[in-house]
Amino acid sequence: MSPADAPVEIRLRRLVLGATDPASRAERAALIRRGAVPDPAVRESARATLATIRTGGDEAVRAANERFGGGLPDGRLLLDRSELRTARDALDAQVRRALDQAIEHVRRFAETQRPDSTRTRIAPGIDLERRWAPLASVGCYVPGGSAPYPSSLVMTVVPAQVAGVEWVVVASPADRAGMNHPVLLGAAGLLEIDAFVVAGGAQAIGALAYGLPEAGLEPVERIVGPGNAWVTAAKIEICGEVGIDLPAGP
Repeated sequence: MSPADAPVEIRLRRLVLGATDPASRAERAALIRRGAVPDPAVRESARATLATIRTGGDEAVRAANERFGGGLPDGRLLLDRSELRTARDALDAQVRRALDQAIEHVRRFAETQRPDSTRTRIAPGIDLERRWAPLASVGCYVPGGSAPYPSSLVMTVVPAQVAGVEWVVVASPADRAGMNHPVLLGAAGLLEIDAFVVAGGAQAIGALAYGLPEAGLEPVERIVGPGNAWVTAAKIEICGEVGIDLPAGP
């Protein structure tokens, strides 16, 4: 038997929640009080990347893609909508049926969550109204690269469309070969999103938050979606300037 084939020993240890010794209490506290991005180096890296994008725009996003990965070989940051439609039309029939079903299910659930505006008459001539209105634009970060998640695209884009958001942008990185997963692109084509940014990590969040002036992409009003530690750190950094869903964490 080679070392690679040798069985791996796994030991499970019980953590006693009511233990009073300092070591057990410290271990319990570390488990339940951890932050979304506990590594200060990740926070600092995301902060530095965002600062360059705030002033450097498209070229700064392109440079970050070259440094960290996730970009296209030709340096383009936006895909044409025709490319998304081509990917949609090239989907395997069974895959397309599955995506259509997922989209319909998420849409049906999202429609039940739309709040209703209400009006209350306090006194003759005094009416108070609580009115719900959709955001003008939303940016959806979708994991891509070596771990593409069409499900994340569906579950972030569809609720925005149901809410009536006028402009929906998706940001997702390419893989090491500079390719976006065809099913991910096909799902974006099925949903007819308005723009697709090819970038990952903190630079993708920067592109959504500050826009891409050279490419004609305006900043969005809110950023949603899961990602790795750098995505989460970047969302935390920009939440005072752009709304976010929550720092979901990797």
